[in-house]
Amino acid sequence: MKASVHGRWADLQNHNYQRQTVSLAGSPVDPWLYFPQGYDPVDYVNAINAGNTVPAGVASPAHPSGIAQPDDDDDDDDDDDDDDDATADYTTGSLTSEDRLAIPTSMLRDIGVDAYDTVHVIAIPNDKKIEIRVDIGPNGIDPSNYVSEYETGRRMKVRISKRIMDKANVSGTVFKIEKVGDSILVTA
Repeated sequence: MKASVHGRWADLQNHNYQRQTVSLAGSPVDPWLYFPQGYDPVDYVNAINAGNTVPAGVASPAHPSGIAQPDDDDDDDDDDDDDDDATADYTTGSLTSEDRLAIPTSMLRDIGVDAYDTVHVIAIPNDKKIEIRVDIGPNGIDPSNYVSEYETGRRMKVRISKRIMDKANVSGTVFKIEKVGDSILVTA
């Protein structure tokens, strides 16, 4: 959930949210607290330390419209199951707190990726897109557009780093991730 919230920080700022690190009783690190503008973070800290989630007398703030709500599972998507699958031919994603963009496992499966496969990351410079695919095709890939490759591993995870995105000239905070034919396109 932490990565989901950190990844949506730009959206939260647009909806008048603030953040700061806070000290919580029993916590070995000072976590980030995200809160609506006009609320006092000390009230939240006191409530949390007292075992509550929201300060007394403060209504839980409504979720800003247009922001996907986090789910309860521990994967990187927002579909309330634990399989890291997106539920459409396209989705949006944000960089995690580690500056990586997670590609949904279901999309990888849909283009023929299996565990431990190598996927190729190719820049489409004129369109400012990244293409992800398994098969490099009969004609290969123009070496000037070849950016990187990833091994999916047992859990079929592909997370593209900001450095790779920058190398491909695809920059932004929110990205469209879509399955097109036998590849996945990432656009800022």
